[in-house]
Amino acid sequence: MARQYVAIEFHRGGRTYTYHHDGEAIVPGDEVKVPDRSGDGWSRVRVVEVDWIKPGFETKPILGRIEPEKPKAEEPVDFFDWLNDADEDVQSFIDRDRE
Repeated sequence: MARQYVAIEFHRGGRTYTYHHDGEAIVPGDEVKVPDRSGDGWSRVRVVEVDWIKPGFETKPILGRIEPEKPKAEEPVDFFDWLNDADEDVQSFIDRDRE
């Protein structure tokens, strides 16, 4: 894969900074890891733009792509529990209507 030059932003709508990436293709909207200022950790940033033309300045590497979190599945509802709850709701409605 050809080297990508990636414009990232630390804050939505903020200034962009250009990094480079040699791995699997990155697209605008992806979240990636870049070295933090201390050099000991990393920061989560958003990709704004991707290009393959080398800029006229040095760039730092992207450490990796952050995989989007998968939404948690809701716990399945037992049909008979749901039906029993619905019966109780209907019965309370009927009882209230009789009063």
